[in-house]
Amino acid sequence: MNNGAVQMTNVSMTFDGVQVLHGVDLNIAPGEIHGLVGENGSGKSTLVKILGGLYTPDKGSQIRFHGRTVALPVRDPQRVGLSIVHQDLALVETMSVADNTGVSTNYERRLVAPVSARREARVVRRLADHFGIKMDPNRLVGDLSPAERSVVAILRALRQLGDGSQGKLVILDEPTASLSRGSPFAFSSCCESWPVMAPQCFTSATIWTKF
Repeated sequence: MNNGAVQMTNVSMTFDGVQVLHGVDLNIAPGEIHGLVGENGSGKSTLVKILGGLYTPDKGSQIRFHGRTVALPVRDPQRVGLSIVHQDLALVETMSVADNTGVSTNYERRLVAPVSARREARVVRRLADHFGIKMDPNRLVGDLSPAERSVVAILRALRQLGDGSQGKLVILDEPTASLSRGSPFAFSSCCESWPVMAPQCFTSATIWTKF
């Protein structure tokens, strides 16, 4: 298949002579949501880090984004429409929701200019509303629950990808690990709505989880 948002072919990874991934093939088509399930140490996060360019896979591995083969390791994944929410959310508790989502994109500023708190709040509120997410952009992250912090990290990932018609892919590495028992079900419903709500700018979501 050549129409995938991402295609991984024969992807392998070896650490100190120990092969942790062997010949992985994965194709994610536009509009699909995939779940990768496995025990701790089965290689889920390793696969995520290969896609994000943190690891260089073994020779013979191949990755395509939107039909184009990329050099490995992957350089600047956001340029090919990929954003990752890692297990460590890397949020700043003393900053607001809006600032946590904006700082990673330099607040979309092309020139040096003051950051407008009102503009930032509008940007985050519009993004959240677009994807059916309820979140006050002015709240401090330190005051949020674990579930709400996961949502902030997802909003940040969506903002990093920006606008445009190119298919986008968000990878969530065990996003429900810190959530309460009932939260993952609402979380899954939210994810399922993304490709429907924004088929032209967001085409694929991938959920990585564990037993």
